[in-house]
Parts: sequence; structure tokens; C-alpha cells
Amino acid sequence: MSEVCNKHDKYMLISLEEAAKSSKDVPVGAIIVKDDKIIARACNRKELENDATSHAEILAIQEASKATGNWRLDNTSIYITLEPCPMCAAAILYSRIPNIYFGAYDPLYGALGSAMNMTEFIKFKPQIIGGIQEEECRRVLKNFFSKQRGNHE
Repeated sequence: MSEVCNKHDKYMLISLEEAAKSSKDVPVGAIIVKDDKIIARACNRKELENDATSHAEILAIQEASKATGNWRLDNTSIYITLEPCPMCAAAILYSRIPNIYFGAYDPLYGALGSAMNMTEFIKFKPQIIGGIQEEECRRVLKNFFSKQRGNHE
């Protein structure tokens, strides 16, 4: 695994630990940090919950909102192993999370710059940094999809 260089790497590695809990779901993990403390963590649970909205980001936002008692997640950072899809990007932006960090870019569905950029449609402009622990995040996803294809051949 890549060397941990800074707090962003540290938090992304924790997000990868969450992704590993995804079971039969695409291994995406998310954590939300406030004042250098993790206030929420989640992994994809779409297959487990039979719910299309049970993405790691949505579940982490729900947990963080409960933890803070506020839907506005000001002064927080979210770390996600994969660039968010349009649904998750919208939820992150509407939650007013000012710092968004992700690992792997998603050229098919990535909504923070790869396939489209949701920030073009709203006034709120968070800091967005992608490519944190990118190789490791991509490796986890590649392994998952390789196993999925192997099970269907």
C-alpha cells in the first residue's frame, strides 16, 4: 500500500478500510471529518439494503447530520474512494461540505469534473481534490470488477 504522506492520505486509507466492508457492493468508502475527528463513516450498501440511494456518501452524510444535529455540514471534509456520481455529488453540495477529497477518478459517472461537473450549476464552490491514494483506490475497484466478471463467465 502507498506510503502515508499527510492527513489526506491517512483519511483516504481509512475510507479504503470502509470500502472493504462493502461486501457484494462496489467497494466505495466515505468518511466525514470535522475538527480532525471522524464524525461519520460508511460504505456502499445498495445491494445489501436493496436501495439505489444507499451509496457510501449518502449514508455518511446522514450519519454526520445526525452527529452534528444539522443538515449543513459546514467546516467538514468528506473523503471518498471514488469520484462521486451525480446523486452523491448533489447531496454533498447541498449539505454544504466545503472540502471534498476523492481517490479514483470516474470517467463514466464522475460528477466533480470527469464525466460532468455539478459545481457548474450552483453558487456554492467547495474545494475539490481528486487523485488521493488513486492507485490503491483504483486497484480495489479493479479487483472487485475482475472478480465480478469471473463469477459471470
